Amino acid sequence: MLRADLDAPKKQRHTATRILARLVDEHSATGLPYSTVRDYVRVRRAQIDLEGARHLEAFIAQQHGPGEEAEVDFGEVWVVLGGVKTKCYMFVLWLSHSGRAIHRVYPTQAQEAFLQGHIEAFDAIGGVPTRHIKYDNLTSAVTNVIYGPGRARNENDRWVLFRSHYGFDAFYCSPASRALTRRVASKARSAGSVATTWSRCPRSIPLTTSTSRSRGGRPLTRAGASAGMS
Repeated sequence: MLRADLDAPKKQRHTATRILARLVDEHSATGLPYSTVRDYVRVRRAQIDLEGARHLEAFIAQQHGPGEEAEVDFGEVWVVLGGVKTKCYMFVLWLSHSGRAIHRVYPTQAQEAFLQGHIEAFDAIGGVPTRHIKYDNLTSAVTNVIYGPGRARNENDRWVLFRSHYGFDAFYCSPASRALTRRVASKARSAGSVATTWSRCPRSIPLTTSTSRSRGGRPLTRAGASAGMS
């Protein structure tokens, strides 16, 4: 019946529960445990797919050398600025080998904050990844995704100049894949556990205050503020 399922509509294929019911009705297999049927069906279906050269998804473990790769994205975060609960954006650069992450909070995720976040992150880690940095087709970097084989993109001119200045390559993820967004968003959420949980909004003075200072002692610009969580 598993082979017959290959030509059946997806919703009409046998589940392990249905197979067990048929075995009981047609072969009086009343003492057969469900777990035995379930495990057999999982293994046998994979074997049938392999025999028929059907498409199988495969996953390859990734290897990241020290200092070679990083991932960048923005995540939303709520903070209290001047007594007002305000939605801000956390820039996250995550090093693929060590798992170290650099976090910076900005009132916007526009290109100015995007570029400033890179500068702050490079300063914090003391260099630039030697292979590439992965991105999720952010509009601050990509103006157009060119569909087809490969990962061709039309890039923002200012972004191209910025990358050329710092000497690193960009790797753009497939638009259909949300793995990078989920991973970096997780880093953004976990950043709040440094001092307190993010169930309480972090409190800060207004970003526009000229006397505001970053963690390293540098004046904060209107573009953003250091989260102090690197």
